[in-house]
Amino acid sequence: TAALRLWASGAPLPAGTVRVADFLAPSPGWGEAPGVIVGNPPFLSQLRGDTVRDEARRRALRSRWPDVGGYVDDAAAFLLAAVDEVAPGGVVGLMQPASVLSARDAGPVRARLRAEAPLAALWVDGEQRFDAAVDTVAVVVRKGDPAGSVRRVVAPNPEPTVLAEPGGDSWGGLLADATGVPPLDEAALRTAGRVGDVATVTAGFRDEYYGLRAAVRDEPGGTPRLVTSGLIDPLRLRWGERVCRYDRRRWRHPVVDLDRVDDAVAGWVVARLVPKVLVATQTRTVEAVVDPDGSLVPSTPVVSVEPSGPVPSLWHLAAVLSSPVVAALVATTAAGSALSRDAMRVSARTVAALPLPADAAAWDAAAEAAERAQLGGDDGALRVCAARTLAAYGVEGRTDLLEWWAPRLPGARRG
Repeated sequence: TAALRLWASGAPLPAGTVRVADFLAPSPGWGEAPGVIVGNPPFLSQLRGDTVRDEARRRALRSRWPDVGGYVDDAAAFLLAAVDEVAPGGVVGLMQPASVLSARDAGPVRARLRAEAPLAALWVDGEQRFDAAVDTVAVVVRKGDPAGSVRRVVAPNPEPTVLAEPGGDSWGGLLADATGVPPLDEAALRTAGRVGDVATVTAGFRDEYYGLRAAVRDEPGGTPRLVTSGLIDPLRLRWGERVCRYDRRRWRHPVVDLDRVDDAVAGWVVARLVPKVLVATQTRTVEAVVDPDGSLVPSTPVVSVEPSGPVPSLWHLAAVLSSPVVAALVATTAAGSALSRDAMRVSARTVAALPLPADAAAWDAAAEAAERAQLGGDDGALRVCAARTLAAYGVEGRTDLLEWWAPRLPGARRG
């Protein structure tokens, strides 16, 4: 009340102006529906820590919104509550973690907003002026409007950019180009199927992470080797070269003792001991490495891509996953879902949906370069691979993709 009076130059507030309620509880009872709702709801990640909802809270939210489950942040639930409460034609403007634009678990929230209160404007915090440990946006929707264009402002520049209303499941495209990702329309690519058509794509989660804890030891030359995201560079495995972190410890040569793996996840671990491609996550570009003999165990959340259909070789898959084309597609689809604005969160679902190139000859050349890059340690071959994949997708003239991708390579691979 004091803050509002100060903001209002000391003017007295009408009785009942300030009320206290749980906005996520059914029917807070505001009386007449408001025409505008603005706010900065709590960002409560459901992945870890004391912000995770307890069972009673999960049941209550699921009862009100059956599609609010899994790991969707409570801030996104506030969007649904605001749309419920605002009057028809009313406007809602709420601060949100940027992940609401692309995170899988927020997909049902985006779908409902698209149907009931389409996105009208987006403010992007270009300077991270909030204390939140995540990138922040403000989402503005209008209840009952038809879907249309979106006005986006990227702070500190006050001038809006008018963008087309995002189609598909993700709104990440509204954020991607603001962070420098070259625009890329998948429909303009020459493609033939998707990664999920020719490979099983999977990644461990909490059970697999904890099921391995008692089985990891440090043993130079041992097998099978445990591989974290930090040990994967583009077409280069850094196991034994670089110290990694696992289970709050530092490791130089982490290996897995299969006899000590928790029984609940032993089958999953053994199933991963096949030739495959491993893909890191939370990286500045898509980083993949080939495991030709099946001796690597992916540590959560490393993605494992295991051929199951007609793909010429592991090197063909690795070439695709090392392509600037794929990096731009992932950066667009998943914008906002990573831990930092400059990183990409690469999920199994995202990898499975990636398109395969249609030009077989160019793809073959890219695969040959990928093999040289990893087995021969040829830094130049990585760039040859990248250029050949552009040709394989029919966009060999898009040098802007190469120019955006190259500076994002790990320091050891730049030059």
